[in-house]
Amino acid sequence: MDFDKFYMIGTEKEVRDFSRIVDFGEKKEIQKKYESLKSNYKACVDRIILKLNKGNEEFFGYNLNRFLLANKYTNSQFTLSKIGKALFSKYDQFVDNTSLWDDIEYEEHFFEKKIDSYKKNRTLNPDNELSQSIINTICSDLLCDIDLLTTGIGKVWEINELYYEKFVQNDEFWELVTENFNETWNAKLCLEFFEKYLQKNGKLLQDQPVLIEQWAVLTYSGKYQMLKPRNTNASNEKQEAIDMLIEDLHNIQLGESLLCQMYATLPREDDIEE
Repeated sequence: MDFDKFYMIGTEKEVRDFSRIVDFGEKKEIQKKYESLKSNYKACVDRIILKLNKGNEEFFGYNLNRFLLANKYTNSQFTLSKIGKALFSKYDQFVDNTSLWDDIEYEEHFFEKKIDSYKKNRTLNPDNELSQSIINTICSDLLCDIDLLTTGIGKVWEINELYYEKFVQNDEFWELVTENFNETWNAKLCLEFFEKYLQKNGKLLQDQPVLIEQWAVLTYSGKYQMLKPRNTNASNEKQEAIDMLIEDLHNIQLGESLLCQMYATLPREDDIEE
């Protein structure tokens, strides 16, 4: 798989076998020492982090933020406000103020504020209908499945380059999009609608779907960041404990290496003259 700082594309086996990089933030020395640990020592650190996180392996908010950053860097057309506008047009029942659509600025602010709050969430609440709708819409517009954000591994879709110009420049199709808003209001629905349009008009190439499905894995893991307390004024004891553990294991490993080197310099029995 080609390296990407946000997410990697490959076969299902490749992405499931990929060892994600633990994000230690600004603690570059700790990250360097962690990455230099032998596999059994590294596994020890990972088990303690998992225990301190109460069994939660994934930091949903961290994953969401990383994927949004990936799209910000690669998609010049990407803005949260566009996604928010489409969502609220479809799901205005979630907002008590029915005149919200007369005030686009307030609508966009409401949506972005929600996203900012989700970036801090350890998990995605399955019982919150509004949260689920917003996250599902983001996934549909950014062409990924929700598993990528909740588990770090999932599927992404890209537009088949054979159809890109036809998709962008087909005026007849875009008139249909306007007339069929319920079937085209997010990116994935719109592209699926375009495939049906091509098929109906005999222009869909054999074995060439409009959307190409691929497996993906988020490159970085936020499990260490999840140890940070929500209250910025609270003591950061969990991360500090992990830092100490990594330091100790690194020193033990260094001592073992020096011991091995010392033994290697000792004369062998065959070399000792009687």
